[in-house]
Amino acid sequence: MSSISLHSLNQKMQNLGVHFYYSGYITEQMLLSVGEALKKPAIFAHADKKVRQTAFALFVEQIQNIMNYSFERCTLDDGTEFGRGVIAMGEEGDRFYIDCGNPVAISDVARIDAALQDIQALDRPELKAQYRSRLHGAIPDGSKGAGVGLIEIALRAKSDFSFGFVELDEKRAFYNLKVYI
Repeated sequence: MSSISLHSLNQKMQNLGVHFYYSGYITEQMLLSVGEALKKPAIFAHADKKVRQTAFALFVEQIQNIMNYSFERCTLDDGTEFGRGVIAMGEEGDRFYIDCGNPVAISDVARIDAALQDIQALDRPELKAQYRSRLHGAIPDGSKGAGVGLIEIALRAKSDFSFGFVELDEKRAFYNLKVYI
């Protein structure tokens, strides 16, 4: 990439209100480093402490989704795996957001889409009940945990979240989840 192209990308990100952008493999160290920056007024400089705390929690959940579920993976000799994805954090008007995306298997799109639509249809008390139920229930198909990550994201979001899928090829789709704080 030339300096001119990189400058153009930087200008576009600034015009879109993006304060932080990363694309690549997500490592535990990257999670910890950016997480530390979120605890301080580094990325969301003029946000209050509560917004930064919420941003931190949402960032961790979304990054864990990339680490655990990205279709594109890198495995080291010691067996450590990393998922590939993108994350952007910024502002739109008076709202802060965290926007993450990663490739997923085409075969998982319908399940993820249905789960997110179900979560969007719930109000706050219903989300809390669903969260408690999932903690004590069986692990959902395709989940690497209790299946509460997306519910927790919805509970922490200040307002609604948006999501979408773009088919990349016959095996993969790009999954995107944008959460407002």
